[in-house]
Amino acid sequence: MRLLPVMLVVVMTLTQLGAASGDLLPGDGYTPTQARQMVASGDGRIVPTLMKWLDRGFNAGTAPSGDERLWIAIDGIGAFGVDEAGPTLVSLYRRPATKTSTKSSIAIAAARMPSKRSAKFLKELVNDPQLSDRARYSAAAGLVQLGDETARVVLIKGYKQYLVDISTKHSWNQDVRDILEKLYDVPIMAQIEQLTPDQTDQRAKNNITTLLERMEINSLSVDELFKLAENTNWQQGSYKRYPAIEELGEKGTPEVIDRIKAIAPWASVDSGAVQIQQKFLEDYKTKAIARIRQRSYNAEKTKR
Repeated sequence: MRLLPVMLVVVMTLTQLGAASGDLLPGDGYTPTQARQMVASGDGRIVPTLMKWLDRGFNAGTAPSGDERLWIAIDGIGAFGVDEAGPTLVSLYRRPATKTSTKSSIAIAAARMPSKRSAKFLKELVNDPQLSDRARYSAAAGLVQLGDETARVVLIKGYKQYLVDISTKHSWNQDVRDILEKLYDVPIMAQIEQLTPDQTDQRAKNNITTLLERMEINSLSVDELFKLAENTNWQQGSYKRYPAIEELGEKGTPEVIDRIKAIAPWASVDSGAVQIQQKFLEDYKTKAIARIRQRSYNAEKTKR
């Protein structure tokens, strides 16, 4: 009889905070592995579970060591753009006990669903020196989509440092470049172009050229993107095809998913790495389709 209270405490602790990360907890419906796969494939059926895990992590204060549910929930909520989770994310971010790594995850998730309502919070994230560079630059990119000039200054400053690093160091942080690649912002692009004359290193000059070419692709229409995505000629499309498919994930609708699936393999690959490049192509197609499904989640929810 004396063991009963102890057993109850153990059960309550596992239920509230999460057992081992691979376990299925009562009422969850999905294991963390299943949830991660569903987020990656754009399966919106996982969203209610993600919301439950977010609330559980919030109520517990912090997630226990080794339990990935809270981090999957934050990432998934950002991917699906679940606006109603915003207040919980903000409250969790501002809680003193929340770990810096969790705050960075929240920042990246919030940056994926920028709005006038979230602008103040995004500015708070950009100015938090404890966050990872990727988190701060992601928040800045979200603000740029809202037309924020100070966020443009943050990204340009970061990119200038990146150009110095790739010209003078053996390794460097790629985050600011990766995040700029996802934008199409004429003021930023004009400032990046103006950096070219100041570069003495050819690597830096080439980086500016390829970045601007990548950002230009983000301005294309769905039809123009398909024209690049469906070009199987390696010489013509080796640097344009993958970005075009990636951007289809950001602009396409569920109606174009079958067309993305039907994108043909490379006709030839000059580098000789045929199998690797064909696999890359399929990976880009899969991720673009998943992104369309993620973006469509709220629209489908509204219809229901």
